[in-house]
Amino acid sequence: MRYLNTCCILLFLVTMAGCASFHPKPEFAFNGITRNHWIIDRKPQYGDGNRDGCIVMSEMKVRLSQITPGNYNGLISDVEEVDSLFSVTLIVNPGTTLEQEFKSDLRGRFSFQYPQKINQIAFDGFGFRKMLVNLR
Repeated sequence: MRYLNTCCILLFLVTMAGCASFHPKPEFAFNGITRNHWIIDRKPQYGDGNRDGCIVMSEMKVRLSQITPGNYNGLISDVEEVDSLFSVTLIVNPGTTLEQEFKSDLRGRFSFQYPQKINQIAFDGFGFRKMLVNLR
């Protein structure tokens, strides 16, 4: 019986340690300069909406460049830069009348034209936390 109690306690501790382990944060770069402080929200798409927990979605790394006024391109990968993320939805100026959506290709690359001022961009990929970036 004592052995069973010890095993149960160890199993509980290992499970809790796994839930509290390190998870990399999302990254955002604009024109080659890291701007992680521009990330204003990252939302999981499960459960009660809390930011952390045992079920942890992966984080994205986004590199956005303004080629010329109104012309943008970039690359989206997982934060460890192991895999490029395809079919990630980019929502420019979400929740406004100027909202437009774009998608990343099979190699995680994207390009788009948007002549108006961009205030915010949301990045939404399956299995990844949605990330909202403020460009103002």
